[in-house]
Amino acid sequence: MGPAERLLAIEVARDYYLNGLSKIEIGTRHGISRFKVARILEESLESGLVKIQIDGDRTIDSDLSARLQTHYGLRHALVLSGPFVDTPSCRAALGKAAAELLEEVATEQDVLGVAWGRTIDVVAETIRSLPGCRVVQMTGVAGSVENSSIDLVRRFAQAAKGVSLPIYAPLIVSDEQALAVIARQSEIREAIASWPDITLAVVAIGSASETGSQVSAVLTDAERAELSDKNMVCEICALPMDSNGDFVETSMAARTLAIPFQTLHDIPHVMAVAGGADKHKAILAALRSGIVTTLVTDHETASFLLG
Repeated sequence: MGPAERLLAIEVARDYYLNGLSKIEIGTRHGISRFKVARILEESLESGLVKIQIDGDRTIDSDLSARLQTHYGLRHALVLSGPFVDTPSCRAALGKAAAELLEEVATEQDVLGVAWGRTIDVVAETIRSLPGCRVVQMTGVAGSVENSSIDLVRRFAQAAKGVSLPIYAPLIVSDEQALAVIARQSEIREAIASWPDITLAVVAIGSASETGSQVSAVLTDAERAELSDKNMVCEICALPMDSNGDFVETSMAARTLAIPFQTLHDIPHVMAVAGGADKHKAILAALRSGIVTTLVTDHETASFLLG
């Protein structure tokens, strides 16, 4: 390309990319056909005279997100770039990203299912506005009632300016009879009856380690040993699964107040928010289960899942 041609190419590129002129307008201005304008623009890209830079969201790894979405057939995948100095900072970033995605995908027609979890608590704290959908709690409470998923559900409902159906009851009760009595209470019965109606759920993924799941805090040593013996790798909504994502039957099931495994599996859109090295195998198992349709995770975890 000679000097005159180069100068023309620069003017054409400037008019097209910076000034927003059409190819016909550029051709008229420079006395050439629109076909020659198109050829000049194409050659300018091929030669490197024009370089197009897409300034994406630096907090999101778009390449890993796309690969993860394709590999697992997900509806959405958000991979945060990181790195993160510790687990709380990772959890905060994941929760914020999930809140923004939830604001984008939720509709007024959705029935929003909410599971408790430390990362989901960040989602609830961060979320600003949701369409006027109904919010349903999907499990009982692990820990104190004052600092639990009940307040989490309330915050989601406030963002949606809609109806909330909380569950004021423990996650795991003393026996099967006690669970039956609790389930007959009117408000809890209404929440349970709404589980099959849930169209969009936001959940955390717990691992087998004591620090990787809040379920562990409400179990006895014998119950933890039972889960270990049955090769429990992850849990969603207190539903334990093995490395293949298959549900693990335990002695706790008959006294656990949580959405049934098949009902959770049937929800059209389940957004899981989880990351960190201690949850790599748990997240892989959750993906294998077929429950998760959207995943918000970190760069290190995504690399493991694709490795």
